[in-house]
Amino acid sequence: MPVPCYDRNKERCYELARIAAAKLIENPSLIEEGRKYLERHVKSDPAQKPYYVLWLRLLERPPEEIASRLLADSVEGSLLRDTRPVFHIPSQAERNEARKRVRRHLS
Repeated sequence: MPVPCYDRNKERCYELARIAAAKLIENPSLIEEGRKYLERHVKSDPAQKPYYVLWLRLLERPPEEIASRLLADSVEGSLLRDTRPVFHIPSQAERNEARKRVRRHLS
């Protein structure tokens, strides 16, 4: 069930998170890519420490739980979508499909 979003950016963020969640379930080894991203880009930034810790703990969980929490219609789900590490870089086709879903939903 899509998260109710009131602007195109939040809706697009959700759609891209759906892609990442599906990829994590399909290929759990991508969790390691998320860890590497956190180490390279988030760990050393003091302003991002709470998100680093949040994600580091979450990445210890099974991929299905990570995906479920990432897509949850909750404050935590929104925070996770806004701070998620890069697990997978969506192809242009995946991005185009996400844009189409946003347009259909907001029309």
